This record gives sequence, C-alpha cells and structure tokens, in this order.
Amino acid sequence: MLKRNARILLGIRNTSLSVLLASLFVACGTQSTSQEHIPSVPPPTSATVVVGSLKGAIQAGSTLSWYKENFIDLSDSAYLSADEQRELSSALEAFVESAFREKGIHFSDERGSTRYQIIVAGAGSNSKVQELHGLFKVYPGLGHHEVNHGAVMIAVVDTARNYALWRGVVEGQVQSQLSFDQRLQRLNTIVSSLLNRIEL
Repeated sequence: MLKRNARILLGIRNTSLSVLLASLFVACGTQSTSQEHIPSVPPPTSATVVVGSLKGAIQAGSTLSWYKENFIDLSDSAYLSADEQRELSSALEAFVESAFREKGIHFSDERGSTRYQIIVAGAGSNSKVQELHGLFKVYPGLGHHEVNHGAVMIAVVDTARNYALWRGVVEGQVQSQLSFDQRLQRLNTIVSSLLNRIEL
C-alpha cells in the first residue's frame, strides 16, 4: 500500500519533455559509412536527471519530514555485508538531510508529519534499479545491461496535492573495488552534487 501511495505521489502527469530529452542526449549508437566504420561511443558510466522545481513552494526556514518509509534496498548488492547495507542506508538519509539543512531547511522528528515530504530510494543492482525506475518514473537512459548499476533517487512530494514537486536521480556503474569508506565518500559526493541542483 505504501509503495502504491508513493507511486501516486511520484507519478506526476505524463513523462516530462526534459526526461525524454535527457534520455535522448545520453543514448549512444554506431554510425557507418561506405568508406570506414566508426566504432560506437562507449556507453556512459553515470547519468543524472532532475525534474521539477521547489521554487515558490519551499524556502529556507521551511520544515520538511521524511516520507513514512524509505525505498533503499541494497539486499542483493554483491559488495556489501548486511551491516554495511544498514550503515549505507542510514548514511544516505543522513547525507540527504544534511544537504537540505545546509539550504536552511528544518526537519520534523516525526516521519510523514508535514505537507512536503522527502522520499529517498537507493539500489545496488540492475533489477532493483529497474524497480525504482517504475516508482520514480525517471529513466536516465544508461540501458546497457552487462554493467551492474546502482542508483540514488530523491523526491520532494506535496502530499496535499498528491504529486512530486522535484525528483532527482543519479545512476551509475557499481565499482566493485571500492572500500566501504570510499563508498560512503562517493555516496556523500553524489547526494551533494544532486541536491546542489535544487534552487529555493
């Protein structure tokens, strides 16, 4: 039921033109001529898509709360122990909250207690990333299935009007050789770069 409610909040109108254009810009292919063969461009290893705006709805001094649950699922990540999965999940929420606080946003202690709420999602495998695409309705367009992808997805939803004001997604290749501390540092960098795109 919660996932269904989150789908309703995140499934705003039809696919936005900006999402379609972003997908087109990252699509790669091959070209050939009768004289020579030009090899295909290697697929990108990461992509970022941002849809929507918080201007006019949320400003410094506003109070947000977390959505009733998060959608972070690292359970089939091949590179993390169960303890590391829990720690990374907690760190993701902490990094998101810290980035919003730096913008002057306050947080309620009670989940789901404000009109504007934050949904956070994360995945460490292709199958889980695909599930999140269906939830967030944002498709970065990496599309090459031979590479293992991870994703961080963040949305700010207006529960009174039942839709997402802003959605941001970073999707990229999972790096198997990183230490756990490097993964935490990379995650913090990803969250910061994504939320730096928000203008209040």
